[in-house]
Amino acid sequence: MLVGYAGAGNVGADIRTGEIIRQIRSIFGDRIHLGLATRGTLSHGAFANVECEQYGGYFPVFLEEAVQRYDGVIVCEGSVLKSNFSNTLATMFAGALGMAAAEGKLSVAYGAEAGDMDPETAGFFLDHCRESLIIARSRKSHEIIRDQLGLRTALGADTAWTFQPSSPEKSDALLREAGWDGKSLLVAVCPINPFWWPVRPDILKATLMELTGEFRDSHYQSIFFHEDSDDSKKRYWRYLNEIARALSAFSTETPAFPVLIEMEPIDHQACLDLQSEMGVRLPVFGGAQYSMEDIVSILRQASIVVSSRYHALVTSLPGGVAAIGISMDERIRNLFAERGIPRWVVDANDANLGDAVLALLREGRQRDEKLSAGTDSFVASQLLRVAEMGKILCAEVCRRFPDFEPPADKTDALDFLPAIPASLSRLLVAA
Repeated sequence: MLVGYAGAGNVGADIRTGEIIRQIRSIFGDRIHLGLATRGTLSHGAFANVECEQYGGYFPVFLEEAVQRYDGVIVCEGSVLKSNFSNTLATMFAGALGMAAAEGKLSVAYGAEAGDMDPETAGFFLDHCRESLIIARSRKSHEIIRDQLGLRTALGADTAWTFQPSSPEKSDALLREAGWDGKSLLVAVCPINPFWWPVRPDILKATLMELTGEFRDSHYQSIFFHEDSDDSKKRYWRYLNEIARALSAFSTETPAFPVLIEMEPIDHQACLDLQSEMGVRLPVFGGAQYSMEDIVSILRQASIVVSSRYHALVTSLPGGVAAIGISMDERIRNLFAERGIPRWVVDANDANLGDAVLALLREGRQRDEKLSAGTDSFVASQLLRVAEMGKILCAEVCRRFPDFEPPADKTDALDFLPAIPASLSRLLVAA
């Protein structure tokens, strides 16, 4: 059973989960029955022949029943060993892994990130996941899991690297429909609210919301609410104002066509608020209206991507774009550190955010050949790590189930990759 965040409308979560499914199918064929714990419906082709395990309410009860029916658990979310989004979500992942491990079943977190964790959440992982295998997606996460937590770990990557978007012709048509002339510098911007995390349960707020409508603006789902202090709101509007200032200044000196990308429905308000700060109406492309393939194809049409969304950066980099990260935590910093361009990340809290983004926009306009070549090499290295991750998963399955015959046709490391587009194959050949 796959356990993650798929089905909530998050483009990145759905892409990486779909790619995990494709990789598992490529390695094991039809020998493995897959289930997916989800709160929503999934119509994408990658989820075909996967049994949806709908869950809601009190997740420990769901896990207790569901884990009994499977021979193992693979946690497919990226933000696993972290507290900055939700301790409840992190505890759910730890609980799923721990239940499977306690029963001697497969227990793997696949392409996981590790960062700041509350002591209680870290302790829960340590108490229940010592027999689990945590395959990290960044070197820094791998070091934290190995050296600070002492859990079983291996180095992998994010599975979104193997994703194939729709054709450039498709995204070109969509962008022209939105007003792009095909010549102006296309700048894709992915804003979020970096300061309303983590979400926390609050029964009093939930009760008052039902009775009076109060707190509805900060409601996430069920009894969970976003951070909505005066300080968090102030920082949010400053973040948007600084991005707007950089984009406006850049657009006055360069024929640019900015578009906004919603990587999750909750980004919609951030896109509206950024337009308000800029005082101009910009095209908005979101996963609720467009397919995952189209969203990624639009990102790769861009000359520059400015993003606070991790997967907008991961899925655009294979297109050779100039990528600028605006980071709320360690995920984007880890990604750009491994790429070797840590200065292309700006902290969302940076006092000079607007000036820093504007300077990087100007650099990105030059489309430096050395920068592009470095990106190609980096993408190839990530693909090789995805392949190695598949090999590690296969070995772990055989370790847990000695009678399970490993696939006989997998003799080369690249055999453990799912099918990839020709553009990615060329990068591997060049590497």
